[in-house]
Amino acid sequence: MSAIKIKPSWSSEEKTFFRFLNAPWKIQQYLDSIEYNSTTESNSPRFVIKKKRAHCFEGALFAAACLENLGFPPLVLDLQAVNDDDHVIAVFKIDNCWGAIAK
Repeated sequence: MSAIKIKPSWSSEEKTFFRFLNAPWKIQQYLDSIEYNSTTESNSPRFVIKKKRAHCFEGALFAAACLENLGFPPLVLDLQAVNDDDHVIAVFKIDNCWGAIAK
């Protein structure tokens, strides 16, 4: 079974926004700067841009979209916990080193 790849069509404003997030550390810095979304809903990266808030899962999807815009494959990892909340991260690889972005 192969994955279906759907490329979002970003607005010109969103494309301009993504240009400023031109390195993984800048994506992390942006996520650190926005409000935590304490609702149980799960929204798209567009919501994160528009509302400037995200929870763990939304932050990982947003980071994956930003990383894809930089040429990285969009990889999201769900770390399931037994006695705690799960945590979701976007991972990327540069040379032989792995990195992660999370809210």
